[in-house]
Amino acid sequence: MLEKELDIKNDKVYFWTDSTSVIKYCANETSRFHTFVDNRINIIREGSDRKQWKYVDTKSNPADDASRGLTVDKFLQNKRWLQGPDFLWKPESEWPTQEGISRALSNKDPEVKREISVYSTVLVEQEFAVEKILLRYSSLTKLKKVVGWFLLAKKNLQDRRRKEREEGTNEDITEKSCEKQIPPLTLEKLQGVEDAIMQ
Repeated sequence: MLEKELDIKNDKVYFWTDSTSVIKYCANETSRFHTFVDNRINIIREGSDRKQWKYVDTKSNPADDASRGLTVDKFLQNKRWLQGPDFLWKPESEWPTQEGISRALSNKDPEVKREISVYSTVLVEQEFAVEKILLRYSSLTKLKKVVGWFLLAKKNLQDRRRKEREEGTNEDITEKSCEKQIPPLTLEKLQGVEDAIMQ
């Protein structure tokens, strides 16, 4: 704004602040800030480069002269208010060193937005064969018959595989071959089915 209004072109522009927080906020490229600070940091970044920002200690800061309760006489005699700190009239090499000023932002800074991690567990609904059977039949008698036939088929396949291993043969098991060897479902066999259903 000063360059525009005064029609002055400067080779170099520096911005001085006695707030180390401002220095850290301007230098930061990773953290996100709360809206109030974030908006102001964006304005600063649009009009300047972070390398232009420098720290000035409170004793050398002319901005503090107006807030320290100086009397009018002392304020008028204060050259620093209009001319700036003495070091600005010296070569840049004699300006206050910036080496001791930390530009690292603390994770505990109240203006930094906390990153919230949200974890979700997706439960995939699986329909198991046993559940299908239990939901399909409305009476225990029908259910026992169906499970009884499954158990007979299972036993038959197990017996057949055992026999094949003992004899050293390995025939393909087909639906027809299973049907021929499944014995009838007797009342005696049905009595053990209820235990199998409960298991």
